[in-house]
Amino acid sequence: MHYLEFVTESVKKLLSENGTIVFNLLNECVEQKYDHCFYYSPDKVKEIISKSFQNVKVIDDYLINYFTIVAS
Repeated sequence: MHYLEFVTESVKKLLSENGTIVFNLLNECVEQKYDHCFYYSPDKVKEIISKSFQNVKVIDDYLINYFTIVAS
């Protein structure tokens, strides 16, 4: 499974009763990457998630290697 398909399928499984999800991913902008991890573009993930949710917020100002998606 392609890593972007993984995000799409995982989001479908994460839906809560009120339709809001919050999750973290590793940011592709990090310099040191590990082969066993997947790294994502916050903009690309937002684009994908926006197809299913009206409100999508990216929070990426707390750690350089992570970002959070809040979607409702």
